[in-house]
Amino acid sequence: MFSAILAIVRKDLLLVIRKPMFSIISLLVPLIFIIFYALVIHTSSTNPIVIANHSEGPYTDRFVDILQEIKSVEGSYLEIITLDSELAYEKYNSGQVDALLEIPESFEENLSSGKQTALKLNVFNINSDGTKNFQLRIDHALYEFHKNLDENSFITIDEEMTFSKDTPMKSYVSTGLLIFSVLLTSMISTGTLMAREWEERTAKSIVLTPKGFLPLIIGKWMTAFLVTALSTVLILPLLYILLGYPIGQISTLVWFYLFLFFLYGSAAGVLLGVLFKKTLPIVPISVVIAMSEFLVSSLESYIRGFAYGGMTEWVWRLGSWWPSSEIIDTIRFTVEGFEQIAINWEAFFYMALWIALLLSLALIKLNKQLSFTQGQ
Repeated sequence: MFSAILAIVRKDLLLVIRKPMFSIISLLVPLIFIIFYALVIHTSSTNPIVIANHSEGPYTDRFVDILQEIKSVEGSYLEIITLDSELAYEKYNSGQVDALLEIPESFEENLSSGKQTALKLNVFNINSDGTKNFQLRIDHALYEFHKNLDENSFITIDEEMTFSKDTPMKSYVSTGLLIFSVLLTSMISTGTLMAREWEERTAKSIVLTPKGFLPLIIGKWMTAFLVTALSTVLILPLLYILLGYPIGQISTLVWFYLFLFFLYGSAAGVLLGVLFKKTLPIVPISVVIAMSEFLVSSLESYIRGFAYGGMTEWVWRLGSWWPSSEIIDTIRFTVEGFEQIAINWEAFFYMALWIALLLSLALIKLNKQLSFTQGQ
């Protein structure tokens, strides 16, 4: 009995080692979910901030101490990255951190003489959740600080926001979900359509025609486009009903970017279809890729500034480097009607380059593998 069980385990382990794809996917999916929720929890509990401190003295030291000490059961409310004025402005202006608090030179003198003084809070208000966190936590620090002040002394906060209004958190997440659905649908549709040509033993006759590979790929793209368009038409009303997504403000530029993401997903789908030649592994692999894109790109501006150490820093650095992050934020700005947004040509160029690279790899693979599997 035991030897039979051991033999089955040995056989299955050898199978897993020889064909590890599904085992790897079964590990990646929960890992991605864990990383995603870990990032969300981390960014909701502790907010990094830079302080341009132009003042010196006991009041200033006490206020900075309070900013560092306020916390909840989840952790510290604020993580002060620097108190150096020059470095603080540099980090905030370059987009490395989402909030800058300015302590004026008159802070110490005004409080010592019982006068009112004002701090200035600068916030990159890409979404309402981040803005709310900074406002509430600074207000809480001021409440604690005022307990020991003379009744005539008072500190106020002047706020300066990057945008005229916050993006609602529901709308912020909805844009990422919309891109996720376009990517996933286009990738699965194109990939499985390509793989079926091998499963149905029709790939060889199609690829070896005088027309070459182009009709095959364009044909799959056209079919996948229809499927993706139908999926998007169904998803947009759902986003509006459940999350209040402003679909009425989707402009021509947004549709152009959505088409760009369709091409991105389809190019990846073509490559997956050519590589695996079977439909079964394409779906879970596409899910992993689309979820990773959602985690890295669509949340880049949300975790920006939280990128000081650990997994968060690496995820943010990858997202800030990846061109789709800027395009997704541009979609958010446009849909929220912040201003007249022009095409981000640099991000568009790198996205187009990435699509061309994926497609080129698929064509090279097709060109080299004219000896097909399954007797083709």
